[in-house]
Amino acid sequence: MAKEDYRIKIINNTENRGLLFSRAMGILNSEGEYLMNLDPDDEFEGKDNLEYLYEKTKNSKIDVVSFAAYFKGRNTTMLKCSNFHHIQHQPQLFLSAFNESYRLNDYLIWNKLIKRDIYLKAYEFFKEKIYDGKWNYHEDNIWSILVHKYANSLVCSKKLIYIYNEFADSLMNNRFNLIDLNNLIYRHEMYEKIFNSEIESKYLISEILLFFYYIRKMNTLIELIKTDKSLRNKIKNILYNFLDNYKSSELNKIRIIEFLIKIKCIRTPKWLKKNFFN
Repeated sequence: MAKEDYRIKIINNTENRGLLFSRAMGILNSEGEYLMNLDPDDEFEGKDNLEYLYEKTKNSKIDVVSFAAYFKGRNTTMLKCSNFHHIQHQPQLFLSAFNESYRLNDYLIWNKLIKRDIYLKAYEFFKEKIYDGKWNYHEDNIWSILVHKYANSLVCSKKLIYIYNEFADSLMNNRFNLIDLNNLIYRHEMYEKIFNSEIESKYLISEILLFFYYIRKMNTLIELIKTDKSLRNKIKNILYNFLDNYKSSELNKIRIIEFLIKIKCIRTPKWLKKNFFN
């Protein structure tokens, strides 16, 4: 197809750099006004969807057009999305990302037509992290949160356009065996950069708790932290900062203190309890 149509570009990485890197390379090498993503194991429904979506943008300055997707493995269609401008006005977006809620599809990136200019702003925000390592888990969240942060207008269509295929051996279904600890740390650093105001601290708290949940559930990561002093210090600093600066339930803080003891970051919880549980 590329030989027959000059508009089709094939970009090969010299090594496997992960989806985040590859998606970024696609964005940088594109020339269109709007962009769409199609994962290699998914498909579009029908033939005229691009024309339909582009028509949605013509009458006004629309940055994002969201559309319905069919999950073949679950036999369900995801229709709901919220019409909003900036993420600080829509807490459900960020929270649904961490709850993996399919009631809202705002945190996904493949079910949208998005202005290329918005993508480029998102890329500039976190481009240094794209090249640090293989970011292989839920990179949709970062793209979509930044897209919504920069977008001024969104249209929600209920037209079914995307077919999402799920497979038993996919990364998503084997997540706890494949998540890299540096991947989680990159993500946390990125969220700290995005949500840096007091009004947005609740989003960062949600991310830290999810970060903590993943690590606590994975014995392989716990053993790695115990043996790698550099990683242990990074985790300790993230969790100490949480204990020191963010309002959260006493139960959450007790669990974090217990975890810090488990990974040998502290010997006794007495001084922490004195500071945080008066």
